[in-house]
Amino acid sequence: MQLLLASNSWQVISPVEAVGYVVAVDELLTVQNKTYNLPTILVAKRVKGEEEIPDGAVALLTPDMPDVLSHVSVRARNSKVSNCYIEFMPKSFPGDVKRITLSMAGLLCYML
Repeated sequence: MQLLLASNSWQVISPVEAVGYVVAVDELLTVQNKTYNLPTILVAKRVKGEEEIPDGAVALLTPDMPDVLSHVSVRARNSKVSNCYIEFMPKSFPGDVKRITLSMAGLLCYML
């Protein structure tokens, strides 16, 4: 099954394909020092911009809009971590493995 998420207000900061387990967090700050043993797609409600991306994270999706030159955005690009701001984020994602592709057309999620 696949799901296309698109919105009028979204921005791809680091367009990299990612596969991993979805983990939702309130703030990226609370997990920045955590190490994920499995590839993890983080869905963070709040991203200030100065946080680190945790080890094991392969993607960061947020309805918060960090500046494209913020620390977290630069880290995402340099580390080849998918990073995308989406204004209308789904309330939840199932914990199943997903393949996520970010492009200028939208965010494409595949349930595997």
